[in-house]
Amino acid sequence: MEILITPFVKNYLLTGNATDFSCSQNERGDYAGKGSYAHAVETTKEFSVVNAETRPTLENFFGEFGAWDMTEIQSWSDAELNGVCLQLIASDYKEWVYAQENDGEDSGRFYDASQTVDGEYYFYFGD
Repeated sequence: MEILITPFVKNYLLTGNATDFSCSQNERGDYAGKGSYAHAVETTKEFSVVNAETRPTLENFFGEFGAWDMTEIQSWSDAELNGVCLQLIASDYKEWVYAQENDGEDSGRFYDASQTVDGEYYFYFGD
């Protein structure tokens, strides 16, 4: 499922705040994971990819990671699920930026159509 993420990209990622959503202990210390997740959950009030239409696809997508079972994922609130989504989007954005700067490859889930197709940014949740 391809989801429009332009508002999140423009308001958070392009402003240099990607590490607020996805960072390592090297970047932010021992609280990196919890802090970035808490920030991502809080941002749900302003931007969310989770709704009745997208939730089943997102649950299945994260279920394939193997880190959580489906019962746990289905128990998450929309804000909790969105927090994990925003962390992944920010992580892939950072990977995409690095790949662009170094002529490398990235996961392909983050798509920048801002200069070509329709002026938007998208993220693909799926295989």
